[in-house]
Amino acid sequence: MDFQILLFVFSTAAAVSLLAKPVIVRLASRFGLVDKPGGRKIHSTPIPRVGGLLFLLSLLAAVVVGIFFPAGHFLPGFESQWTKAFMVLAGTLVAGFLGLADDLVDLRPSWKFGLQAILAGSFAFLGYRFDFLHIPGFPPVPLAFFSLPFTAFWIMALMNGFNFMDGVDGLAGTVSVVVFLGLGVAGYLQSDPSLCLFAAAALGSLVVFLAYNRPPAKIYLGDAGANALGFGAAAGLVSLGQSGPMLFGSVSAKANPMPFHFQAILATLIVGYPFLEVFLSTIRRGIKRFYFGRSMEWSEKEHIHHRLLKLGWGPLRISAVGASFNLLLTAAALLAMSGDKALAVFCFLPVVVILTILMPRMGFFDFADAGSLAGKRPYYLMAHKFLDMQRAKLDLVADREEALALASQTCAEFGVQGFWIKADADADGKGGLLYFWERPHDIQREHLQFMKTDINTGNFEVFRERTALEDEGIEAYWIFEPIAGESELDVEYRVLVSSFMKDILRRLRELDTPASDPSHVEIKNLSHAKVRSSLLRRRYGSKGANGVNASSN
Repeated sequence: MDFQILLFVFSTAAAVSLLAKPVIVRLASRFGLVDKPGGRKIHSTPIPRVGGLLFLLSLLAAVVVGIFFPAGHFLPGFESQWTKAFMVLAGTLVAGFLGLADDLVDLRPSWKFGLQAILAGSFAFLGYRFDFLHIPGFPPVPLAFFSLPFTAFWIMALMNGFNFMDGVDGLAGTVSVVVFLGLGVAGYLQSDPSLCLFAAAALGSLVVFLAYNRPPAKIYLGDAGANALGFGAAAGLVSLGQSGPMLFGSVSAKANPMPFHFQAILATLIVGYPFLEVFLSTIRRGIKRFYFGRSMEWSEKEHIHHRLLKLGWGPLRISAVGASFNLLLTAAALLAMSGDKALAVFCFLPVVVILTILMPRMGFFDFADAGSLAGKRPYYLMAHKFLDMQRAKLDLVADREEALALASQTCAEFGVQGFWIKADADADGKGGLLYFWERPHDIQREHLQFMKTDINTGNFEVFRERTALEDEGIEAYWIFEPIAGESELDVEYRVLVSSFMKDILRRLRELDTPASDPSHVEIKNLSHAKVRSSLLRRRYGSKGANGVNASSN
């Protein structure tokens, strides 16, 4: 293996990423490609989500330059792997652009998963897949026709795993460096020059990205970067040690022999941290769907880094621990691949201690506590059923005042102390709006009154959230009651309010405003009675929300 070409590719990727960063950041600001605070986000200012674009651009440039200048013969054996290099690179670019579409238009989760399934399934069908499940101590088991769905789900899991762990400055980038370093070493052990080239390009781009993503981050990966990194790592590991793609080839075990022992297991270890993240998230969401009827697509703030943040850990410490955890698993996989099984077991033992002793004691598996879930079930059900009712009412409101009364009713239920909604006027100077609501004072909340002075002076840290429809000139921000020790239910309420506020803003823009509206309307607190279910029912009578008789054909 000629390491000069790999160093050349690494340097090319780093240089392209460094030079392109200022231009892409300006484009991101122009087109609104920024990650705004609010909901589950832990940052307080908008951050450009351009890490994915930088990664894709520098990866493409470095791989193309590495192949054609100098020529590919500098990497012995590369001549037979052109198709593999193209498929892995092309799939990574497509995955990145799917993520970019999500960054720009906020795709529904079902659409996002569907597109990921098409991409992963196509790669497994036309290119490479796991044909055996080989567990230590047992003979290899041919997967036959199950190999395609098994591989597709495995690739999808990695794409989402990289996305899930991208929640703390530096974490996703640091773990990705370990993953692609492991992929490059594995490619060297398996005499796979195309993956060595791919890994070198990815590492060059990631090193520059980390310089801007370390705390406090100046750029984020975005879904484009998380998708690209996840698919690139997954596709590289699935194809590791194989030459030509299967295309429409046979699923027979004889036709497609396993390139090395324990292929699927060792590939999973190299991406151990993101795989653990998506595994825990899937189990956690599945349990909550069973207990609370909550959709598997529902966002949460319970990933590994969220738990560590609640324990008081900082981003640098979390990134270091995440990278070290993945490094142990990667070292175990590479040692097993090279035949040194004793050292591989030695590297894996600390991981066993972490998973079986430390993580349970730190509360990572509390989601499986049946007693705790049973106690929380009524509150989850009330919150989600109430929000479903409020969304149904929102479709029935007749004017802006009723929509705002509905917003104040919802915020009062979920513990919001006060909120503001502001809308810009249209081109004719109509439709402007300024609305403020504050929770009525009561005996139970006398202790909240001291917040006013402290908020104004900036001396009190509160749960402040914001959302906006930038293209439509309307925004909302709100303040939650101060809560000692943010609990899982507190986070749930915050996410619910953030989701409903977006619906409110969209509905306010849909509702017609009177022609006599001045350019700026200031509305005082409104009565919740305006949106009582009984009043809405009487208004429509036997007619639906659109005014059509329910009995008509």
